Amino acid sequence: MPGRAAVILALGAGAWWVLAAGVGGGGRGEAAPLEWRTLQPIPDPPARAAGAAYTAYVRGITAEAAGDQAAAAAEYAAAWAQDPAATRVAVRLAAAQLRQDRAQEAAQTLGRAITTDPHAVQPRLLLGLLYAHQRRFTDAAQQYEAILRRDPINLSAVGSLAELYMLQENLADAIAVYERALADHPESPVIHYNIGMLYAKAQRWGEAEAQLQAAIAHDPEAPEPRVALGALYETRARWPEAVAAYAAAAALEMDDPWLYQHLGRAYEGMAQWPEAIAAHQRAIALAPGQGEPYAALAGALMSSGQIARAIGALETALDLDPDPVGLWLALGVAYRAGERWSEAERALRQALARDPQHADTLNTLGYLLAEQGTRLEEAEALVQQALAHDPEAGAYLDSLGWIYFRQGRWLEARDLLERAAARMADAEVWDHLGDAAAALGDRKGARAAWRRARRLDPLRPGVTEKLQRRT
Repeated sequence: MPGRAAVILALGAGAWWVLAAGVGGGGRGEAAPLEWRTLQPIPDPPARAAGAAYTAYVRGITAEAAGDQAAAAAEYAAAWAQDPAATRVAVRLAAAQLRQDRAQEAAQTLGRAITTDPHAVQPRLLLGLLYAHQRRFTDAAQQYEAILRRDPINLSAVGSLAELYMLQENLADAIAVYERALADHPESPVIHYNIGMLYAKAQRWGEAEAQLQAAIAHDPEAPEPRVALGALYETRARWPEAVAAYAAAAALEMDDPWLYQHLGRAYEGMAQWPEAIAAHQRAIALAPGQGEPYAALAGALMSSGQIARAIGALETALDLDPDPVGLWLALGVAYRAGERWSEAERALRQALARDPQHADTLNTLGYLLAEQGTRLEEAEALVQQALAHDPEAGAYLDSLGWIYFRQGRWLEARDLLERAAARMADAEVWDHLGDAAAALGDRKGARAAWRRARRLDPLRPGVTEKLQRRT
C-alpha cells in the first residue's frame, strides 16, 4: 500500500537493510508492513537535543553518509551520552553497530534505550528484528507484544509479529495477529490487504477475496489490493474477473510493466489473443530494456499460433539478457514448434550449458531427440536425469514412455504412459498411450485412448485417421 510512515532497520542476508513500515494512522498514509527499502534517514531527534548532543548527532549522520560506520557510531554514542532520553539517537547508534557486526553491543544499546523509555517504539522494533535474526523468536515476540499492548494497531509491530510467525512457518498465528488488529481497526485498508494476502497463502480463497475487496472499498485509489485480487482470480482461473481487477489497477498505475504482463496472461486465459498481445506490448513499451516482457509476449504469440513472431520476441529477449535458462528453453520449444529442429537443439543445449541439471530442459531435449528417432540412448539418459529430479512428473513420464515406444519396448512404454495419463489431461499423452496399446495388440485400449485424445484436442493431427483406420 502507498505511503511510508517510519523507518526501522532489519537484518538481511549478510547485511543490514532498512525496513519501511507504517506506525499507524489512516488511509493512504498507512504502510504495508515488511517492505524492504534502501537506507533512509531516521528523523531528527526531538527538539530537546541541542548543543553538543546535536553537533555530535550531525557529525554522525555525515560519517554514516560517507560510509564510515565506526566514526558514525562514535559520534552517535557521544550524542546519546549528552542526551540519554533521545532514543532515536540510540537507534542510530545500534544501527551503526549492527553494520559493523557488533550485534551484542547493539542489543545492549537498544536495551538501555528501552529502559530509559519503555514506551519507545523504534528501539523495540529493531531489537525484535535482531532477536528474530538470531532465531530468538520468543524474545522477539515479547518486544512486538509490548508495543501492541500500548498501541494495538501499530502496523509496524503488527506486521513484524506476523512476519515473525511466518519465519516459523506458523501461518495460523500470523493470521491471528492481523485478525486481532482488524478487530481493533476495522476500517484499515492496510490490515484488510495484509490479512487477505495471508488468507490467500492459506488457500482460504473466499475470505481472501472478501478482505481484498474490503481494502479496495476503504482505499479505492490504491492499486495494490486490485493487483492482489487479480492474482487471486488468476490463480483460480477466474479469467474475466482477473482481467477486470488488473485493468482497474492499470488505470490507477499506468507505468507498471509487471501489471501489464499479468493483464496479458489473464487475457490469454480467456483466449483473447489480440488483447493479450496488446497488453504484453504495452509492458515492453514501459520496459524496453528488459527481457521478461518479450518472453511473456512470446508465450501469447505461441499460444495464438504465431510461431515466427514468438521466435523473434524470444531472440530479442536473449539479445537483452543471454543468461536466463528459461528463455533458452522457451526458444528451443518455439523452434521445435516451427520444425526448426537443429536450431531447437542448439537452443536447448545453450540452456543446459547454463544449468546442466535443469529438469525441464533435460526432458525437452530428450523428447526432441526421440521425436526425430535419433540418438535414442542419449534421449533416454536425458529424460532419466529429469525424472531423478521429479519421478512423478507426467511430462517426464510421457517422454520416457515415448522413447521406449520408439525403441520397441512397448510394454514398458505403455506402463509409463498410463502413469503419465493419470497425471495429465493432455491429448499428446493419450495419443501416445493409444499407439503403445495398438503396438501390443490391444485394439480396444488403443481406441479408448485415441478417443480421449480427440476429446481433449479435436484438431490433434492423426488421431481421427487412427480411429478410422482401426474401426
